[in-house]
Amino acid sequence: MPDAPTHSGDAEGRHTAEYLRLKGQAERGVPAAQHSLGFMYASGQGVPRNDEMAVAWYRMAAASGLELAQYNLGVMYQKGQGVAQDYGQAAYWYRRAAEQGYAPAQYNLGWLYAKGQGVPSDVGQALHWFSQAAEQGEPGAQHNLGMMYETGKGVPQDFSMAAGWYRRAAEQGYARSQFSLALRSHGEAAVDWFRQAAEQGYAPAQFNLGLRYDKGQDVPQDSARAVLWCRATKRWRWTGSGAPPSRATPAPRTPSACATSMARACSRTWRRRRTGTARRPRRACHRPSTTWPS
Repeated sequence: MPDAPTHSGDAEGRHTAEYLRLKGQAERGVPAAQHSLGFMYASGQGVPRNDEMAVAWYRMAAASGLELAQYNLGVMYQKGQGVAQDYGQAAYWYRRAAEQGYAPAQYNLGWLYAKGQGVPSDVGQALHWFSQAAEQGEPGAQHNLGMMYETGKGVPQDFSMAAGWYRRAAEQGYARSQFSLALRSHGEAAVDWFRQAAEQGYAPAQFNLGLRYDKGQDVPQDSARAVLWCRATKRWRWTGSGAPPSRATPAPRTPSACATSMARACSRTWRRRRTGTARRPRRACHRPSTTWPS
Protein backbone atom coordinates (compact mmCIF):
# COMPACT_ATOMS: atom_id res chain seq x y z
CA MET A 1 0.00 0.00 0.00
CA PRO A 2 1.43 3.44 -0.86
CA ASP A 3 2.28 5.80 1.95
CA ALA A 4 -0.37 8.45 2.41
CA PRO A 5 0.74 12.03 1.79
CA THR A 6 1.98 13.86 4.85
CA HIS A 7 -0.03 16.98 5.70
CA SER A 8 0.19 19.54 8.43
CA GLY A 9 -2.77 19.72 10.77
CA ASP A 10 -4.08 22.83 8.99
CA ALA A 11 -3.75 21.19 5.56
CA GLU A 12 -5.53 18.07 6.81
CA GLY A 13 -8.32 20.24 8.12
CA ARG A 14 -8.82 21.78 4.68
CA HIS A 15 -9.55 18.41 3.06
CA THR A 16 -13.13 17.68 2.21
CA ALA A 17 -15.12 15.24 4.28
CA GLU A 18 -15.46 13.07 1.17
CA TYR A 19 -11.69 12.82 0.78
CA LEU A 20 -11.21 11.85 4.42
CA ARG A 21 -13.98 9.26 4.21
CA LEU A 22 -12.52 7.71 1.03
CA LYS A 23 -8.98 7.79 2.40
CA GLY A 24 -10.03 5.81 5.44
CA GLN A 25 -11.83 3.22 3.33
CA ALA A 26 -8.98 3.02 0.79
CA GLU A 27 -6.44 2.38 3.50
CA ARG A 28 -8.65 -0.47 4.74
CA GLY A 29 -8.45 -2.04 1.27
CA VAL A 30 -11.83 -1.14 -0.27
CA PRO A 31 -11.23 -1.21 -4.10
CA ALA A 32 -13.99 1.26 -4.99
CA ALA A 33 -12.62 3.77 -2.48
CA GLN A 34 -9.08 3.23 -3.75
CA HIS A 35 -10.25 3.99 -7.28
CA SER A 36 -12.22 7.06 -6.20
CA LEU A 37 -9.23 8.36 -4.27
CA GLY A 38 -7.04 7.82 -7.32
CA PHE A 39 -9.50 9.79 -9.42
CA MET A 40 -9.45 12.65 -6.91
CA TYR A 41 -5.66 12.82 -7.23
CA ALA A 42 -5.81 12.54 -11.03
CA SER A 43 -8.36 15.33 -11.38
CA GLY A 44 -7.31 17.53 -8.47
CA GLN A 45 -10.72 17.29 -6.83
CA GLY A 46 -10.42 17.97 -3.12
CA VAL A 47 -6.63 17.46 -3.16
CA PRO A 48 -3.75 18.90 -5.16
CA ARG A 49 -3.37 17.01 -8.42
CA ASN A 50 -0.78 14.25 -8.13
CA ASP A 51 -0.56 11.78 -11.01
CA GLU A 52 1.89 9.51 -9.17
CA MET A 53 -0.53 9.09 -6.27
CA ALA A 54 -3.36 8.54 -8.73
CA VAL A 55 -1.42 5.71 -10.36
CA ALA A 56 -0.63 4.16 -6.98
CA TRP A 57 -4.26 4.06 -5.89
CA TYR A 58 -5.51 2.98 -9.32
CA ARG A 59 -3.00 0.14 -9.28
CA MET A 60 -4.22 -1.14 -5.93
CA ALA A 61 -7.85 -1.10 -7.05
CA ALA A 62 -6.94 -2.62 -10.43
CA ALA A 63 -5.07 -5.47 -8.79
CA SER A 64 -8.29 -6.28 -6.92
CA GLY A 65 -10.07 -6.67 -10.27
CA LEU A 66 -12.00 -3.38 -10.44
CA GLU A 67 -12.51 -2.82 -14.16
CA LEU A 68 -12.80 0.97 -14.01
CA ALA A 69 -9.49 1.18 -12.15
CA GLN A 70 -7.91 -1.20 -14.69
CA TYR A 71 -9.15 1.04 -17.47
CA ASN A 72 -7.88 4.24 -15.85
CA LEU A 73 -4.52 2.65 -15.10
CA GLY A 74 -4.32 1.74 -18.79
CA VAL A 75 -5.05 5.37 -19.66
CA MET A 76 -2.25 6.57 -17.39
CA TYR A 77 0.20 4.20 -19.09
CA GLN A 78 -0.98 5.20 -22.56
CA LYS A 79 -0.67 8.90 -21.82
CA GLY A 80 2.46 8.63 -19.66
CA GLN A 81 0.85 10.40 -16.72
CA GLY A 82 2.35 9.57 -13.33
CA VAL A 83 4.26 6.70 -14.91
CA ALA A 84 6.56 6.16 -17.89
CA GLN A 85 4.55 5.82 -21.10
CA ASP A 86 4.16 2.13 -21.90
CA TYR A 87 1.68 0.98 -24.56
CA GLY A 88 2.24 -2.65 -23.65
CA GLN A 89 1.12 -2.01 -20.08
CA ALA A 90 -1.78 0.08 -21.38
CA ALA A 91 -2.90 -2.83 -23.54
CA TYR A 92 -2.52 -5.24 -20.61
CA TRP A 93 -4.76 -3.24 -18.31
CA TYR A 94 -7.26 -2.41 -21.05
CA ARG A 95 -7.54 -6.10 -21.82
CA ARG A 96 -8.22 -7.00 -18.20
CA ALA A 97 -11.05 -4.47 -18.09
CA ALA A 98 -12.27 -5.31 -21.62
CA GLU A 99 -12.59 -8.98 -20.77
CA GLN A 100 -14.93 -7.97 -17.96
CA GLY A 101 -17.11 -6.23 -20.54
CA TYR A 102 -16.10 -2.62 -19.84
CA ALA A 103 -16.91 -0.81 -23.10
CA PRO A 104 -14.43 2.12 -22.90
CA ALA A 105 -11.59 -0.37 -22.35
CA GLN A 106 -12.81 -2.49 -25.28
CA TYR A 107 -12.84 0.63 -27.43
CA ASN A 108 -9.32 1.73 -26.47
CA LEU A 109 -7.94 -1.80 -26.81
CA GLY A 110 -9.41 -1.90 -30.31
CA TRP A 111 -7.63 1.33 -31.10
CA LEU A 112 -4.28 -0.06 -29.92
CA TYR A 113 -4.75 -3.03 -32.24
CA ALA A 114 -5.68 -0.68 -35.08
CA LYS A 115 -2.55 1.38 -34.50
CA GLY A 116 -0.22 -1.47 -33.52
CA GLN A 117 0.87 0.18 -30.29
CA GLY A 118 1.73 -2.16 -27.45
CA VAL A 119 0.28 -5.07 -29.45
CA PRO A 120 0.80 -6.28 -33.03
CA SER A 121 -1.25 -4.38 -35.59
CA ASP A 122 -4.33 -6.53 -36.17
CA VAL A 123 -7.40 -5.23 -37.99
CA GLY A 124 -9.37 -8.33 -36.99
CA GLN A 125 -8.75 -7.70 -33.30
CA ALA A 126 -9.56 -4.02 -33.76
CA LEU A 127 -12.84 -5.01 -35.38
CA HIS A 128 -13.59 -7.47 -32.58
CA TRP A 129 -13.10 -4.99 -29.76
CA PHE A 130 -14.78 -2.10 -31.57
CA SER A 131 -17.76 -4.39 -32.17
CA GLN A 132 -17.91 -5.40 -28.50
CA ALA A 133 -17.91 -1.76 -27.42
CA ALA A 134 -20.31 -0.64 -30.16
CA GLU A 135 -22.91 -3.21 -29.19
CA GLN A 136 -22.87 -1.72 -25.72
CA GLY A 137 -23.59 1.72 -27.14
CA GLU A 138 -20.10 3.27 -27.18
CA PRO A 139 -20.55 5.96 -29.87
CA GLY A 140 -16.88 6.28 -30.82
CA ALA A 141 -16.68 2.56 -31.49
CA GLN A 142 -19.90 2.74 -33.49
CA HIS A 143 -18.39 5.51 -35.59
CA ASN A 144 -15.20 3.53 -36.17
CA LEU A 145 -17.20 0.49 -37.27
CA GLY A 146 -19.02 2.75 -39.70
CA MET A 147 -15.69 3.85 -41.14
CA MET A 148 -14.46 0.25 -41.41
CA TYR A 149 -17.58 -0.78 -43.32
CA GLU A 150 -17.41 2.32 -45.49
CA THR A 151 -13.78 1.70 -46.50
CA GLY A 152 -13.84 -2.10 -46.42
CA LYS A 153 -11.11 -2.17 -43.79
CA GLY A 154 -11.22 -5.62 -42.18
CA VAL A 155 -14.76 -6.28 -43.44
CA PRO A 156 -16.49 -6.44 -46.82
CA GLN A 157 -17.34 -2.92 -47.91
CA ASP A 158 -20.97 -2.22 -47.04
CA PHE A 159 -22.30 1.32 -47.25
CA SER A 160 -25.63 0.36 -45.71
CA MET A 161 -23.91 -1.07 -42.63
CA ALA A 162 -21.68 1.99 -42.47
CA ALA A 163 -24.67 4.32 -42.49
CA GLY A 164 -26.38 2.21 -39.84
CA TRP A 165 -23.46 2.50 -37.42
CA TYR A 166 -23.04 6.20 -38.14
CA ARG A 167 -26.74 6.71 -37.36
CA ARG A 168 -26.53 4.83 -34.07
CA ALA A 169 -23.68 7.08 -32.94
CA ALA A 170 -25.26 10.23 -34.39
CA GLU A 171 -28.50 9.62 -32.52
CA GLN A 172 -26.47 9.66 -29.32
CA GLY A 173 -25.25 13.13 -30.25
CA TYR A 174 -21.86 12.09 -31.60
CA ALA A 175 -20.76 14.99 -33.81
CA ARG A 176 -18.44 13.15 -36.21
CA SER A 177 -21.14 10.64 -37.07
CA GLN A 178 -23.66 13.43 -37.49
CA PHE A 179 -21.26 15.02 -39.95
CA SER A 180 -20.76 11.72 -41.78
CA LEU A 181 -24.51 11.31 -42.15
CA ALA A 182 -24.82 14.88 -43.38
CA LEU A 183 -22.36 14.07 -46.18
CA ARG A 184 -24.61 11.17 -47.23
CA SER A 185 -27.91 13.05 -46.95
CA HIS A 186 -29.72 15.61 -49.06
CA GLY A 187 -31.86 18.66 -48.52
CA GLU A 188 -33.18 19.41 -45.08
CA ALA A 189 -31.85 16.15 -43.63
CA ALA A 190 -28.29 17.10 -44.54
CA VAL A 191 -28.72 20.59 -43.09
CA ASP A 192 -30.16 19.16 -39.88
CA TRP A 193 -27.19 16.81 -39.34
CA PHE A 194 -24.72 19.58 -40.21
CA ARG A 195 -26.46 21.85 -37.70
CA GLN A 196 -26.45 19.28 -34.90
CA ALA A 197 -22.73 18.68 -35.33
CA ALA A 198 -21.98 22.38 -35.81
CA GLU A 199 -23.77 23.34 -32.60
CA GLN A 200 -21.40 21.00 -30.74
CA GLY A 201 -18.43 22.90 -32.12
CA TYR A 202 -17.43 20.42 -34.84
CA ALA A 203 -15.61 22.63 -37.31
CA PRO A 204 -16.13 20.67 -40.58
CA ALA A 205 -19.87 20.88 -39.98
CA GLN A 206 -19.68 24.56 -39.09
CA PHE A 207 -17.80 25.28 -42.31
CA ASN A 208 -20.26 23.34 -44.47
CA LEU A 209 -23.24 24.92 -42.78
CA GLY A 210 -21.70 28.32 -43.43
CA LEU A 211 -21.27 27.50 -47.11
CA ARG A 212 -24.89 26.36 -47.32
CA TYR A 213 -26.05 29.69 -45.93
CA ASP A 214 -23.70 31.56 -48.24
CA LYS A 215 -25.06 29.83 -51.36
CA GLY A 216 -28.66 29.46 -50.18
CA GLN A 217 -28.45 25.68 -50.62
CA ASP A 218 -31.39 24.02 -48.84
CA VAL A 219 -31.63 27.06 -46.53
CA PRO A 220 -32.53 30.72 -47.15
CA GLN A 221 -29.46 32.62 -48.33
CA ASP A 222 -27.98 34.49 -45.37
CA SER A 223 -24.47 35.94 -45.61
CA ALA A 224 -24.47 37.03 -41.98
CA ARG A 225 -25.10 33.46 -40.79
CA ALA A 226 -22.47 32.20 -43.23
CA VAL A 227 -19.82 34.46 -41.74
CA LEU A 228 -20.97 33.61 -38.22
CA TRP A 229 -20.41 29.90 -38.79
CA CYS A 230 -17.05 30.53 -40.41
CA ARG A 231 -15.90 32.56 -37.43
CA ALA A 232 -16.92 29.66 -35.22
CA THR A 233 -14.79 27.40 -37.41
CA LYS A 234 -11.72 29.60 -36.92
CA ARG A 235 -11.86 28.96 -33.18
CA TRP A 236 -11.26 25.26 -33.76
CA ARG A 237 -8.14 23.76 -35.34
CA TRP A 238 -8.76 20.63 -37.39
CA THR A 239 -6.31 17.80 -36.64
CA GLY A 240 -7.39 15.31 -39.27
CA SER A 241 -10.39 13.79 -37.47
CA GLY A 242 -13.12 13.93 -40.07
CA ALA A 243 -13.25 14.97 -43.68
CA PRO A 244 -12.47 18.53 -44.77
CA PRO A 245 -15.53 20.53 -45.85
CA SER A 246 -14.72 20.31 -49.54
CA ARG A 247 -15.98 16.70 -49.50
CA ALA A 248 -19.46 17.86 -48.64
CA THR A 249 -19.73 21.10 -50.57
CA PRO A 250 -17.18 21.64 -53.34
CA ALA A 251 -16.29 25.25 -53.88
CA PRO A 252 -18.07 26.79 -56.90
CA ARG A 253 -15.99 27.73 -59.90
CA THR A 254 -16.86 31.39 -59.34
CA PRO A 255 -17.11 31.70 -55.56
CA SER A 256 -19.01 34.54 -53.98
CA ALA A 257 -17.12 37.19 -52.08
CA CYS A 258 -18.34 35.67 -48.84
CA ALA A 259 -17.24 32.16 -49.79
CA THR A 260 -13.84 33.50 -50.84
CA SER A 261 -13.49 35.31 -47.54
CA MET A 262 -14.48 32.18 -45.66
CA ALA A 263 -11.99 30.05 -47.55
CA ARG A 264 -9.17 32.51 -46.86
CA ALA A 265 -10.10 32.82 -43.20
CA CYS A 266 -10.07 29.06 -42.77
CA SER A 267 -7.10 28.31 -44.99
CA ARG A 268 -4.85 27.59 -42.02
CA THR A 269 -7.49 25.37 -40.45
CA TRP A 270 -7.88 22.71 -43.10
CA ARG A 271 -5.48 20.24 -44.63
CA ARG A 272 -6.74 19.78 -48.15
CA ARG A 273 -6.65 16.04 -48.42
CA ARG A 274 -9.04 13.17 -48.01
CA THR A 275 -8.30 11.02 -45.04
CA GLY A 276 -9.72 8.02 -43.23
CA THR A 277 -9.45 8.75 -39.52
CA ALA A 278 -11.21 7.02 -36.73
CA ARG A 279 -12.84 8.84 -33.93
CA ARG A 280 -10.50 9.99 -31.19
CA PRO A 281 -11.52 8.27 -28.01
CA ARG A 282 -13.36 10.68 -25.79
CA ARG A 283 -12.70 10.72 -22.10
CA ALA A 284 -14.69 9.06 -19.37
CA CYS A 285 -12.17 9.81 -16.62
CA HIS A 286 -9.09 10.56 -18.70
CA ARG A 287 -9.46 8.67 -21.90
CA PRO A 288 -6.54 9.04 -24.32
CA SER A 289 -6.65 11.15 -27.45
CA THR A 290 -5.82 8.92 -30.37
CA THR A 291 -6.42 8.63 -34.12
CA TRP A 292 -7.07 5.83 -36.55
CA PRO A 293 -3.89 4.86 -38.40
CA SER A 294 -3.54 5.82 -42.02
